[in-house]
Amino acid sequence: MAAKNPLDLPEIRELLVPFLTADDLTHCSRMWNFFSRLVSLELRNTWISEPPGSITASWKIKDLSLELVSGLTSVEQLRWIENCPQLKRLTWIPSKILTSNLTEEIAQSAAANTWPDLEEFYAPNFMASNRQVSLVISGMRRVHGLSINSRKPLDLIRPILRPQVTWLKRLEVITISGNNSLFALEILKSCPRLESLRMGTVHVRDMLDDETPWACESSLRRLKVCFEVDQDISEAGQRILLERLSRLYNLELLDLSCEKRVVYSLDLRLESGLEQLATLIRLEELALFRTEAQPCGDIDCKVTIKADNITKRCQEWHTSFLPYLWKAIDLPTASNKQPSLELLQEHKNYVRCLVYQGRVPDDHLSTRLPALKKLHLLSATTEDAELVRNHPSLTHLKLHSASYNKPEWIPPACLLNLVNLSLIEVDVRSQDRDTVWCLFSRLETLELRESKLPELPESMSTSWRMKGLILGRVGGLTSEEQLRWIEHCIHLKRLSWVPPRGFTGNSDERFIQSLITNTWPDLSEFYSPWLEASERQASLIIGGMRRVHCLSISYTEPLDTVKTALRPHFSWLMKLESSAISGNNSLFIIELLKSCPQLESLRMGMVQVRDMLDDDVPWACESSLRHLAACFNIEDDIREAGQRSSSSGQDTNISGTIDPVMVVLGATTNFGMKEK
Repeated sequence: MAAKNPLDLPEIRELLVPFLTADDLTHCSRMWNFFSRLVSLELRNTWISEPPGSITASWKIKDLSLELVSGLTSVEQLRWIENCPQLKRLTWIPSKILTSNLTEEIAQSAAANTWPDLEEFYAPNFMASNRQVSLVISGMRRVHGLSINSRKPLDLIRPILRPQVTWLKRLEVITISGNNSLFALEILKSCPRLESLRMGTVHVRDMLDDETPWACESSLRRLKVCFEVDQDISEAGQRILLERLSRLYNLELLDLSCEKRVVYSLDLRLESGLEQLATLIRLEELALFRTEAQPCGDIDCKVTIKADNITKRCQEWHTSFLPYLWKAIDLPTASNKQPSLELLQEHKNYVRCLVYQGRVPDDHLSTRLPALKKLHLLSATTEDAELVRNHPSLTHLKLHSASYNKPEWIPPACLLNLVNLSLIEVDVRSQDRDTVWCLFSRLETLELRESKLPELPESMSTSWRMKGLILGRVGGLTSEEQLRWIEHCIHLKRLSWVPPRGFTGNSDERFIQSLITNTWPDLSEFYSPWLEASERQASLIIGGMRRVHCLSISYTEPLDTVKTALRPHFSWLMKLESSAISGNNSLFIIELLKSCPQLESLRMGMVQVRDMLDDDVPWACESSLRHLAACFNIEDDIREAGQRSSSSGQDTNISGTIDPVMVVLGATTNFGMKEK
């Protein structure tokens, strides 16, 4: 069946259109008609034609993003924006800097309450005066997100923004001149929900003079700021600032770049305090760019610097970072991107983790890295045994096959330090039975998927150390034999088991009985989607677990008794996959959503939307929930009400008897989050 034109789908409420040209968007009147029904629209690098007539102010759109849109002038785009009175979030990036007249018109429109519900305003090309920025802020109901591009310091803006600090989440400030230190400090001290902050130049001295704790220490995720250091600031002063930054323990991006020239910037060397940032364990991106006139922050030292002292500084910087640069090496498939074997050997004492995305080159097989702890081979072959044997220091080993012919793994007896092993589509030879089972008995975590094992040893001890076990369609052993093995791992905390051909014989009943009789007293995470238990059995299984963090199981009956058994675990439940073959799960899912503050993932069967809408108690998992999969059954008379209270996220999987796409997910803040 041919795909429908998006313009013919009346149920669509959100639309993203990146990188389209005039030929891609035909049917001008239908297109604008279609736009007028949306609640969310994002156009990026897109050409659109002029509307066939005047745009009325009856548009429902609440989230509008126009980035480098052509076909309409900036004036025409502003007229369109002004006719969207229900806007809550506006991002506008015209292809040119706005004229002073347009800038003034935007400020006056905001002040005149043109968008009474506006909470987020991002317009980096909006070069405004302090007065104009103040007008925009005064016209916003609540300032959740704001970008400011001002020609002068922001002293006049601080008083009008101050009442908004309670709910401010994202702030971007770009100023051409002046010192933003006091403004930045007030924001950091006063905004408990702040997630993203971008500032220009901030003087370190002003930051050191105030010891008040920052209100955003637990909320801030992204920070971009250029710190300018006065000449008399000591190294101890810089260490104090870096220690302040080290308290932002949820930080994911830290950008200390100075794109404009400053006289003195932070001394970004480990011995000057940079090592304090090691506490930022969630950090994914660290930017330290410096201009040509400053001490080299580019670890490759590609900038040509003539002064001897700066060259020396650059070399010191590079040397101090070597342990961090070579600590974890990820070698992609493309050979031209791999560091040479010579470089790998030169820095062998630094390498702790080594990942080969493609096949291991032949000349790498004999490599010996004395400090190596983790080795991941994502296209493993039988020949890789030599590389594994050369590293008895390994504590973590992953062997994943990407070929049609499964390689055979020859387990070396030298891996006495190994605690974590993952084999995916990798078989173990029968002649290596004793070696591999001896190795397994010493592990703490084992993952086996689509792999074949030799038969069990004649005798098995219950002294296995294993705490985490994943068995996914493992061959070579029947489900009865696999269960016998699992029962010897009495210290298990995490168990995931999918037998190769389902449960055979009476292994399912025996497995259920082992769970009920508390064979694994420390078990807190359990996944076995093929295991079908009665309501009573499922309740007894849950009752036998000390703490239920994660659970996946199928039930043959409604969930009333299961809900009672699971209720004492609501405080720490993080993941639940439950599929009842019959019955309505609505009341169960409502209680979970209201009562589980740490819930991150939930997968349920059929849910009646009517039951969801009849209960308006806030969900306890609004800030924690990241994945939700459910089938929502929507009656015709509540369809519109259900849609109006919703938004859709990239990590949702929602099915229903009608196809509305969006139902009741508006409160879950971790769905579809993105930086603007």
